[in-house]
This record gives sequence, C-alpha cells and structure tokens, in this order.
Amino acid sequence: MTSLLDTLTARLTAHSLPGPLYTDAAAFALDLEHIWYREWIFAVNSCELPHPGDFVTVAVGDYSLIVMRGDDDVIRALHNVCRHRGSRLCEDASG
Repeated sequence: MTSLLDTLTARLTAHSLPGPLYTDAAAFALDLEHIWYREWIFAVNSCELPHPGDFVTVAVGDYSLIVMRGDDDVIRALHNVCRHRGSRLCEDASG
C-alpha cells in the first residue's frame, strides 16, 4: 500500500490531488489535525444570530461547537460538551 507521503510526492505539479487524498480516512485525519483543528474557520454568518441567546451548533471533525450571541451582543464559540461529564450539551442544530 502506498503511503500518504508517497502519494503527495508523486503528485504532478499544477494538477489536482490524487483521488485517494479525497477519500482516505488517514488523509482526512491528517487534514483535521494539521489544518482544521489549528486554524480559524468560518462557522456561521453573524446575521444567523440576530438576538442574544440565538445559537447554532457546528461540527468540526470529531468536535461539536456552539456558536451563540451572548446577552452582551458578542458572538462566541464554545465546545458543546459538559466540563464535568463530557456529554453533549445541545443536540439542536439551532435555536
């Protein structure tokens, strides 16, 4: 089996990525670890949270987040888990 590094190294310049990099679970895990979990990402438009208390849940890889507008009108993103037991706090997509 060809390694992911070998697949990347064999890529032709100015061509799209080889197909396995779009479907391989190991490639996806590396993308999550080295890109999605380390960089800022777009989660939701501010107009989707017009009022204090409005929220949207977003999944980023294995993590569930709550993006909400607080009573102070500031939008924040928080992990959607209970600190004490690790269970999901909100199952709804928005509200």
